[in-house]
Amino acid sequence: AARRVDLPMNAYTPMLLMLLTQAVLFVHVIAFALCVSAVLLEDWRLLATRRINAPRLARSARRLTFGLGVLWCSGLLLVGLDIAASAGSWSPSDKLMAKLAVVSVLTLNGAALHAWVFPRLAGLGARVESQPWWAVAMGAVSSASWLYATFVGVARLAAPWLSFSGFALLYAAAAGMAVAVALVMTGGAASAKADA
Repeated sequence: AARRVDLPMNAYTPMLLMLLTQAVLFVHVIAFALCVSAVLLEDWRLLATRRINAPRLARSARRLTFGLGVLWCSGLLLVGLDIAASAGSWSPSDKLMAKLAVVSVLTLNGAALHAWVFPRLAGLGARVESQPWWAVAMGAVSSASWLYATFVGVARLAAPWLSFSGFALLYAAAAGMAVAVALVMTGGAASAKADA
């Protein structure tokens, strides 16, 4: 008969950490995919119809708020699990710092959208072109931030070549281009000049 060997609990710890990390990563990726798809779908609807459906946008915003909360919780848990697995030799990578910076901007911009833009949508009219330039710019920053977070998430090959400042410069360029394109497409550039 085979002899059973009982391993101490700490022998299972690396495997348990790996399984827990994989489960949290799965939740994180699914939440991210749902959030990005919601943002892209709303952007597509706005561009295709040129009309704002404030109730639908509010529903999407509530889902994104919940999804962003899941992303923050799962992301911070992933960082904690990475620290636990490193046995004290952990230091944050430039890629991780870039992720945290982009998600922080995304969160603050989302809070500003909820506080200032969404309450005004119904009162300003249903056409995208009727929105103030700053609302269009904030929406563009949101879309660019979600897409850039996607880039940073899959930037395994680029990460060794990019420092934090490299990631930051690319993000600033992406956000700037998104704002410029959004203002031109909505006629907001003209109202921005008129406001100046």
